[in-house]
Amino acid sequence: MITEPQLGGAISTSSPPAPPPPPRQYRAEYRWQTSSSGVPLPVNAVVAGWDSFGNLIYAGRAVHEGNLLPAKIIPDHGCAYISYAGEEHRKMEYEVLCGQDLGWKADSCDRVPREAIRVGYTADGEHLYMGRLRMSDVFPNANGMSYSRGAYRWERSSGDLPVPLDAVQASSEVNRGPIYAGRAYHERDLLPAKVIPSHGCAYISYHGEEFRKVEYEVIIFHFYNY
Repeated sequence: MITEPQLGGAISTSSPPAPPPPPRQYRAEYRWQTSSSGVPLPVNAVVAGWDSFGNLIYAGRAVHEGNLLPAKIIPDHGCAYISYAGEEHRKMEYEVLCGQDLGWKADSCDRVPREAIRVGYTADGEHLYMGRLRMSDVFPNANGMSYSRGAYRWERSSGDLPVPLDAVQASSEVNRGPIYAGRAYHERDLLPAKVIPSHGCAYISYHGEEFRKVEYEVIIFHFYNY
């Protein structure tokens, strides 16, 4: 900076201090791990919910009639389940979602959150996202969020809201769009759901049937400063 001249001296100058560098960012990592009945799940498998018996339910996906669909994996049952055409189908081979910095974000089906993760797709080419729903008077905890290590978070959503941009895309349908990972409540069970923005809803499978949900949560990943 420029200072006032001193008596008998010259004007002195100095450069201002350099601003601190901006914080670096990293994006939460996730992957799909191939698994099957009887194989222990990875330690970083993403918990999507639980049933009324206290069994943990994990986020997964499986192939069915040309579709790659979100699935609920229940280790105590030795299988995964997907919903399709109004019915629930049991799968012995599937993929499990793994990650440390994923979370669930409440949203709705007319907007996919920017951070949503695509889980799969339908035979028509539509992308699928996994969601979860709240049913009855039960919710994971007082503030409606469920957390794990890192920044594990679900974001609430519904059929009249766009899916967050970072939502986890589970799969897609041929020529139809993405399917996102989500979850929802049904009969006091917190279940993985497939979120299809073009349908304006999410779907869960339960006791052999498929149910449509307009309120649910989507799983997202984040950018972090460090």
